[in-house]
Amino acid sequence: MFAWDDALEAANISLFRIFARWDAVLASDSIDAFAFKILKDAVVDVLRTRDRRPLPLAALEETVRPIAGIPHDEAEQAALRLDVHRAIAALPDRQRTCVFLHHIFGSPIPEIADTTGLATSTVRSHLTAGRAALAAALRDGPAAKGTS
Repeated sequence: MFAWDDALEAANISLFRIFARWDAVLASDSIDAFAFKILKDAVVDVLRTRDRRPLPLAALEETVRPIAGIPHDEAEQAALRLDVHRAIAALPDRQRTCVFLHHIFGSPIPEIADTTGLATSTVRSHLTAGRAALAAALRDGPAAKGTS
């Protein structure tokens, strides 16, 4: 989970980067989109430094559960979360951003539109397309994709 200290660090990194590139920020077509990109990159950097990348599925195999103390139900939920994470990561850039902000962060559509510089109708379109792609990817599952 993204903790308060991580969020504060990402915000500080973002503000420093914006300050360092102030002329480029002011010259950009969309200041909001430029700043959002810097913030998104800072969040990724903070998570990488904290080594919070998702565990590989091998870590959830039957032989590992007793050692890690992971109950069977929780391991299945973790595997499902990894499938959802992979499906979201496979979405096109704008769909992924909209789906992540709306469904993971809980941001309302108008706020996403302001942040990304897109029209609210475009955000809705990206959300609809993203949900359809996620439904298809999760319905097919990793095993079904490998057999096609």
